[in-house]
Amino acid sequence: MKTQWNPGNQQIITTVTYVLFSIGIIIILIMTVPSWAVQRNSLPAKICLLITAILPPLWLWIEFCFIWRSAPENERPTLDDFKYGQDVGRNIWLAFVGLIIALYFK
Repeated sequence: MKTQWNPGNQQIITTVTYVLFSIGIIIILIMTVPSWAVQRNSLPAKICLLITAILPPLWLWIEFCFIWRSAPENERPTLDDFKYGQDVGRNIWLAFVGLIIALYFK
């Protein structure tokens, strides 16, 4: 069953993107600000690390399977453009997670 595309979907995409970005900023601050370094081994820091490692790939999958496929063909980017955007996002995410893990285990 194909979900119908509507303009509200763009707001959902934007909101999810901002939430994931905010979580990433929080975890970078926890890992790098010296006065917060004592929080590095706390449960919230571990949860943020886990969320940062799992949610972005899950989001990329949801975006392809449910959002891109359900958009009308004349309103969505070509598959090659979409895949390029996902590849760039994946590479940024991998670098970010690598940095966070390096800071976490230093």
